[in-house]
Amino acid sequence: MIKFLPFLLIIFIISCESTVDVTDHEPNRTEAMEIDSILQKHAFNGVVMLTMDGNILYHKAFGYSDLETRVPMQLNDHFVIGSISKQITAVMVLMAYENGRINLDATINTYLKNLPESWSKHVTVHQLLTHTHG
Repeated sequence: MIKFLPFLLIIFIISCESTVDVTDHEPNRTEAMEIDSILQKHAFNGVVMLTMDGNILYHKAFGYSDLETRVPMQLNDHFVIGSISKQITAVMVLMAYENGRINLDATINTYLKNLPESWSKHVTVHQLLTHTHG
């Protein structure tokens, strides 16, 4: 089940986009109940947090942090997602690129100014995404 968690999270986000609009307000009780209903209906196992402008709009844990021993999920539980995070990161970077917020030819220190590693002045975002530097 753990290896399917990122996939389920993506499905959740897509289904919430079509049913609950949080772009201009905090979810009301009915909308929060609708989110709860979607997650429970699909037996979602994880933690969901919706934020806007630094404010938490919705934050809730569902399911178990350990399925075998049925330890309930907590809001501060950590998840080991392994290599799948590379694809998720790449999609998020490319979405930012499409919106004009990231230049793929810029060096990493353009965006991570406090990064102490000397390579950050030479490696580009594109090279990191394609694993082609050094």
